[in-house]
Amino acid sequence: TTGTVYFSFILNITSLGSLNATGGYWTGLIESGSTSVFGATIWTRLNGTGFDIGINPRTTAANTVWSTGPYSTSTSYFIVGSYQLVSGTGNDVVKLWVNPALGGSEPAATITATNTGGTDLASLARLFLRQDGASATPGNIDYDELRIGTTWAQVAPGGSTPTITLSSPTQ
Repeated sequence: TTGTVYFSFILNITSLGSLNATGGYWTGLIESGSTSVFGATIWTRLNGTGFDIGINPRTTAANTVWSTGPYSTSTSYFIVGSYQLVSGTGNDVVKLWVNPALGGSEPAATITATNTGGTDLASLARLFLRQDGASATPGNIDYDELRIGTTWAQVAPGGSTPTITLSSPTQ
């Protein structure tokens, strides 16, 4: 009901299918006690032979903020989204990062949108995956390594690569 909720995943769109230039949303967060009140929705739209990625505080196409693309099919991208519950009305903030550095503190977002024209979510409970209309969702989406948390570190953890030493057994 307060603060920021983050979610991250690896995205690989292997086929654009009949995705159009308006696009649509296929993942985001759901308000507590609801099955259809969405926030921090992640969008894709056709851009030439590739696609753009966008974020929206809610679900109205006109309120989507788009990243500069196009992104390529059959390429993996690390995506982080967030929804910040801000005191007051019509002012919650959503952010999207594409391939941010892992570990450390939260970097500047790739794109940001503020909910200036609609009702804010009261609380967050779940993440959803869905298929939008046939022309609004890419043909094939691979979605992996889903993480949800209340801190940047929980969804974009750093770490070192382990060192592995091989040796011959001794007798």
